[in-house]
Amino acid sequence: MYKIIRFIGIIIGHLCFRFDIKGKENLNQENNFILAGNHRSNWDPIFLAMNLGTNVAFFAKKELYENPFMRFVLTKSNAIKVDREKADIKAIKDVMRTLKNGNNLIFFPEGTRNVDGTAKAKEGIHLIAKRTGTNIIPCHIETNYKLFSKVKITFGEIINVDEFEQFEGDFSENLMKRILSL
Repeated sequence: MYKIIRFIGIIIGHLCFRFDIKGKENLNQENNFILAGNHRSNWDPIFLAMNLGTNVAFFAKKELYENPFMRFVLTKSNAIKVDREKADIKAIKDVMRTLKNGNNLIFFPEGTRNVDGTAKAKEGIHLIAKRTGTNIIPCHIETNYKLFSKVKITFGEIINVDEFEQFEGDFSENLMKRILSL
């Protein structure tokens, strides 16, 4: 079912938007990865999933599951339900299981949509990455989200799990700076 939903997303996405993809060679690695990007619209996980060419999981806030249609789509498209109001241990375990099973993850460090890139990044993604031995690939999405507009997606260089210690200060904030500089 994931492949069907992704295929529909690809058709709609390419009919409604023009894509300019840079750095796709950074995705060519043997191991799975966490794709960490800026998050300005509900389109973002769709844009990324349709341009990855691989199965991916992503977080979806629990409120989205209240709509029966969205619940069906999210359940069938590898979404991981998260309660953003508390430390959601089940979501963390689901993410770790997803990564340990060799799947990729789309992650938005801000934890919610943020139009101007000024939201503080949430903590913890580097801990999940370290625990699962998963590299992080920063990416940046730039568009106005209007129909038939250009969507520029830039995939940055891989941040190897062994390099995390080289980040000075707050890892998540430094990751967001790297994302926004792409």
